[in-house]
Amino acid sequence: ESIADLFSYDKVTGKLYRISTGRECATKRKRSHLTYYQTTVGYKSYLVHRIAFFKHYGWIPVSVDHINGNGIDNRPCNLRGGDFQLNAQNRKLSEKSMTGIPGVLYRSDRGDYQVTMSNRYVGYAKTLFDAACIRKSSEIKHNFKARL
Repeated sequence: ESIADLFSYDKVTGKLYRISTGRECATKRKRSHLTYYQTTVGYKSYLVHRIAFFKHYGWIPVSVDHINGNGIDNRPCNLRGGDFQLNAQNRKLSEKSMTGIPGVLYRSDRGDYQVTMSNRYVGYAKTLFDAACIRKSSEIKHNFKARL
């Protein structure tokens, strides 16, 4: 019997229920920058969104991404399979960002803006507008899938 066989999944609400008790599996767990639901089988913890993804799609990806950035919204329309790079691209903009644009950093030592994508250098620009244009062009060129 697999772990997924122990649970039922409500595709409308995204909630996972233990079949033996009929109770929802919803213990909140803070992980890096998001809060997720987890459940326990025996002494092992499992992230609910990974079980929900498997119950709906029938396979387990390397990483499950919450498209809207809400780690406790486990509806199928909010989950997509991918790799860690896709998941990292969909991260929420840091509160420390001085530009308000992902991948654009003001370099006071140079007096211009540095543009990166997936932690790779893309270019420099003298104005924020030009930096934003470079970033957007790079997103289009590399088929970047931003948070909805």
